Amino acid sequence: MRAAAIFGPAASSKDLGIFHAAGVEFSDSGNLAGAEAALVFGGDGTVHRFLPQLLEHNVPVLAVPTGSGNDFHREVGTGTRTLAAEAWQGFVAGKPPRVIDLGVITNTEGERIVYCCVAGLGLDSDANLRANAMPSWVKRHGGYVVAGLQSVFAYKPQRVRVTADGHAIDAPATMIAIGNAPAYGDGLRITPRAVFDDGKLDVCFVGAMSKPRILRVFPSIFRGTHTQLKEVEYFQTAKLRIDTDIPMRIHADGEHAGHTPAEFAVLPNALRVIVP
Repeated sequence: MRAAAIFGPAASSKDLGIFHAAGVEFSDSGNLAGAEAALVFGGDGTVHRFLPQLLEHNVPVLAVPTGSGNDFHREVGTGTRTLAAEAWQGFVAGKPPRVIDLGVITNTEGERIVYCCVAGLGLDSDANLRANAMPSWVKRHGGYVVAGLQSVFAYKPQRVRVTADGHAIDAPATMIAIGNAPAYGDGLRITPRAVFDDGKLDVCFVGAMSKPRILRVFPSIFRGTHTQLKEVEYFQTAKLRIDTDIPMRIHADGEHAGHTPAEFAVLPNALRVIVP
């Protein structure tokens, strides 16, 4: 078996140690052509950046957590290197990979961007931008929370129009998250009911809030109980469109994903993932 090894900023070929297996030849060129599997050593951002290649070559992927935020890894069951190694040994022995959905964004720049976990705009996009400017060790030790608190004092709600089957919202928004998975930002369960293989995206629309109220309810995001707040509208859909009075920055899996207006849709059964 030929397996491609892809290393994020905090990883190297030394990380391959426990993944060596009889009959497996590793290539670390990053070229997935002809590969029968891909091992991605990194966080959500590293997985995100290689999604187009993984889709193009239809290669099963093993996500090994070495990044500052590893939400994708935790949700598919490879949240530790030990679990990832167990999943890999099972795959080498013949266990089939899990097939999951992805999200796709078509933005105002005409780009088509696929993502695995959560996309969003508003306060969380501002926080994401701030977190990405931090050193990796800071992000791994509460950086996303610090960035979120900074954004609370800087962000002003903007008018947003959301159009989906059975749903139409036109109101100032603190933030909007469109989740293919429950969590982002190293454990923030913003779309807690989302699952990878239901053919739907979970939408969490958070209306305008005062800064003191945001600070009071912020901890509920970790628990996923914020969906009960009066300012939150939560629903599922296979596709939606978001328009804004002024272009707003979109992020996906912690990476920049263009600006509004934008359309979001689910790509069902798009990615094969190696799991325990």
